[in-house]
Amino acid sequence: PLGLINLYAHNLNRILPNGKEQEQASVICKTAHSLSQNLTEIMQCASSEKLQITSQDLRGLVLKTLEDFQGWIAEKQLQIHCSDHALFLKIDPLQIKQVLSNLLSNAIHFSPQGAKIFIDWKEQQSNVLLTLTDEGPSLSQEDLEKLFKPFYTRRLGGTGLGLAITKKVVLDHGGKLWAKNVPNK
Repeated sequence: PLGLINLYAHNLNRILPNGKEQEQASVICKTAHSLSQNLTEIMQCASSEKLQITSQDLRGLVLKTLEDFQGWIAEKQLQIHCSDHALFLKIDPLQIKQVLSNLLSNAIHFSPQGAKIFIDWKEQQSNVLLTLTDEGPSLSQEDLEKLFKPFYTRRLGGTGLGLAITKKVVLDHGGKLWAKNVPNK
C-alpha cells in the first residue's frame, strides 16, 4: 500500500500546477519515502538471514564506506584518521559495511565542524578490536544504557534503529559492541 500511495502522490505532484495542492502532494511523497526507509530498517533489524561469509579486507571495506560519506565529511570539514594496515577477516561484507556506515553516520552527525574521527583496528589473539572515536559530545549514563535499544535516538528525525541493527549484525558475527566516553572529549 505504501508503494501505491507514493506512486499516486508522485503522479499528482507532477501534474498539479504549482501551488498548495502540489506542495501537499510533495509532502505525501517525502513522507511515504521516509516511511518506506523506516520499514526497511525495521525489517532488517528483525531479519534472521544467514550470513554470507567471505574473506574481506577490513581496510578496503572501511575505505569504501568512507567514500559514501565524502560529501558530508567535506561539508563539515572533518579530518578522518584511518588505520593503514590491511586485515583480512571472514565476515559478511554487506552487513559489516552496514555496521560501518551506521557507526560513521552517527560519528559524523555528532561531530562538530572541523573535528577528527579516528578509525583503528588490531588483532588480539583470535579477535579483532575495531574502534571508532569521534570528538562529539559525551553521552549521558542514560544514553550509554539505551544506545543500542531499538527506537532510542538522539538524532532529530532518526528512527533509533541504526545502532540496534548494528548491534544485531555484530552479535550475529560473534562479536560485541559497546560505547564509552573518552576523557575530555
